[in-house]
Amino acid sequence: MSYQKYNLEDFINDPFFRKWTLEPDPESNFFWEKWLLKYPEKSKIAMEAKTIIKMVRFKEQSLSDDQKIALFQRIKNTNSQTSSAEGIVRPIHGLDQLSQKKNFVRRKYFKFLAYAASIALLLMAGLFFADFETDEATESYIWIEKENIKGQKARIFLPDGSSVLLNSSSKLVYPSEFTEAERKVYLKGEAFFEVAKDSIKPFLVATDHLTAKVLGTSFNFKAYEGKDEQSLSLVSGLVEIIFEGGNRNNILLTPGEKVKYEKTTGNFSKEIYDYDEEIVWIEGVISFKDTPLMDALEKLEQWYGVTFILENKSNKEFPVTGKFNRESLDNVLQSLSYSIKFDYQINNSQVRLVFHN
Repeated sequence: MSYQKYNLEDFINDPFFRKWTLEPDPESNFFWEKWLLKYPEKSKIAMEAKTIIKMVRFKEQSLSDDQKIALFQRIKNTNSQTSSAEGIVRPIHGLDQLSQKKNFVRRKYFKFLAYAASIALLLMAGLFFADFETDEATESYIWIEKENIKGQKARIFLPDGSSVLLNSSSKLVYPSEFTEAERKVYLKGEAFFEVAKDSIKPFLVATDHLTAKVLGTSFNFKAYEGKDEQSLSLVSGLVEIIFEGGNRNNILLTPGEKVKYEKTTGNFSKEIYDYDEEIVWIEGVISFKDTPLMDALEKLEQWYGVTFILENKSNKEFPVTGKFNRESLDNVLQSLSYSIKFDYQINNSQVRLVFHN
């Protein structure tokens, strides 16, 4: 079955998912972090499955046979005392077969996990078992998604005090609380990060191809879907670009440097960046420097939340140069029309450009 179709039970019973939850390694980390970034709508149910698995961390020898029977009986008793159908704890599968003592001994851990999950669900519902103990604290955080459509930007403050300016057509996924080991977020699109310093817990930003590790710094990360290029431009501090699997040396950036990744070729490069091209957007400024017209129009679409309709455009290249500080779309187009020669009409979110022959 495809992971996209997984429900809570499927995640709990999947050996590879359990391995990532209990014994993560570079391979499972890379796969699941990339998968959750690609399918963020599954992050909530996946995190619930992780919570259940970690909460119980059930071992076959952790309870005696009598304790197992007693706990299962408590589940049945709780259901019989619950008047609301929604409040009943229902075994995920096959729990009726566990009512006989001899079946407990024969079942292996992965066959018994559904039973453990039912107990965990009881605990999360606020019920208390005096003789049931977990060996690990539960994850109290939830995953939060912030997404901007075209024409929108938003300032986001993370649990550690870090600040993120999320650009248009971009999404940030982050936990309501960071773990004791690290601070990790997931990005699609573009965002400017100002990371609170913490010498103990590194700050990680993951896209579908790059992961940046910092302790306290400011940088711009660009990773739009459908674009071949992803890049990170460092303003202050230090950033380490991490490559999973150990098949490539990590890249260390200093202020003023940019790392660029091309998905089609798999090539990485490090170079000095132009502030106006990479960073100035956070000041509300649109900057073009010999930018091809179609790229400039795409940027304007994202910035103002519009769609351009072009008429009579030739194949001639029109490089665009200019800087616009918090200007209206009308002022920007009026300025561009002097050099490129087109008429324009703005009709709500649609803009028609008619080029002169």
